[in-house]
Amino acid sequence: MSRKNRFSALVMVLLFTLPLSASIQAEYSLIQGEKWNGIQIGTSAPRSLDLICHDSNCLQILNQFQIPAELQSLGIRKLSLETLADIKGVRSERDRLFLPDNMGRAIYRANDRFFKDRFER
Repeated sequence: MSRKNRFSALVMVLLFTLPLSASIQAEYSLIQGEKWNGIQIGTSAPRSLDLICHDSNCLQILNQFQIPAELQSLGIRKLSLETLADIKGVRSERDRLFLPDNMGRAIYRANDRFFKDRFER
């Protein structure tokens, strides 16, 4: 393969993969926390806090704030993987949920606001 053809092939690959990777990163996802090995409370092991991510920026999910009205209208009373996995439009892969944009944005903003209010005082 000539140098010109290799360069053209590389440019084509980049043109097709860059928009795809940008759209994947823009999704909101919820990542399940890691289980603590060797510790058991009741019938299950506790785990670290879940994360809400957008554009590779992740925040811990906290249930210590008021659930936003837009999430309450979807029937969400608690921010947990189990609760969110049952909602229409949520896609699940292993330890991660991919959330619809409006739901992911509301969860991310609520957690972001909580941390900013808490640490900027």
